[in-house]
Amino acid sequence: MVALQKKLLKGTLRKNIEVSCVDHGIQLIKQRLQSKRVLIVLDDVDHVGQIYSLAGGRHWFGPGSRIIITTRDQHLLNFSTGDVKHEVKCMTKSESLQLFCRHAFQNHYPPEDFVELSESFVTYAEGLPLALVVWGSMLYKRSMVEWRSALEELKQIPHDSILEKLIISYNGLPDHTIKEAFLDIVCFFEGWDKEDASKVLSSCGFFAEIVFNVLIDKCLVTINESNRLSVQNLIRDMGREIVLRVCKDPAERSRLWLPEDIRDVLTGHKVTIHSTLTPEIYFPKIRKQGLLKIPKH
Repeated sequence: MVALQKKLLKGTLRKNIEVSCVDHGIQLIKQRLQSKRVLIVLDDVDHVGQIYSLAGGRHWFGPGSRIIITTRDQHLLNFSTGDVKHEVKCMTKSESLQLFCRHAFQNHYPPEDFVELSESFVTYAEGLPLALVVWGSMLYKRSMVEWRSALEELKQIPHDSILEKLIISYNGLPDHTIKEAFLDIVCFFEGWDKEDASKVLSSCGFFAEIVFNVLIDKCLVTINESNRLSVQNLIRDMGREIVLRVCKDPAERSRLWLPEDIRDVLTGHKVTIHSTLTPEIYFPKIRKQGLLKIPKH
């Protein structure tokens, strides 16, 4: 924070200012900038202390100043003194196609024989600019065979540069419990009714309402108009990739969701339950809620 305070002071005053500690930096910002009209952008804020230490109040700066805060956690904005909150929407299909084609073809529209493939990539990206730019650049001057191969591959494994960006949101979750619940949701509960998913998560020892509130604030999960859990394709793939990276052997993974992996593990008699609850406790609790039926045989 001291380094950021120094950067803020240098950028506005055009000279180096020594800052001994965070509290000292706060006082310097108030004293030196209260008579200046400034434009400050705090990008990718993930802790309320960052707001308080750099732009704690409008009285810190002169009349006409503007402070812009961007964050993945909308809950943080409740602690700011801002006048306007704006949720950045995903790009429309038309905007997405133009951005994708700008990188894939150096044009605003795809050639006629690439229209269907281009629309497939755009649909899968769900308006995420990062995905459109990375995929478009990757496919520039590639053959149609390579395009089809890339589309099939991307449905299975997210492109590394996208994954590493998205995983920041997962790493920023407040504790291990919420991270585990998030992985359960992306592996098993996408499309479930929120109440049904809450019952299962609660049966497994999670505080479901807290989990949902945090994940919704972090924009990792949404609840649609039908009260069902919705996860963007790339966010879902990111969560599943985290599980896969821990262990390549399906029999040793914490979660299984692919039918072929489940079949191979069960037929190979290699079942491992990675849970704080034993199967004798876990399955009856879920079955009692009417969410799981197990044949007697």
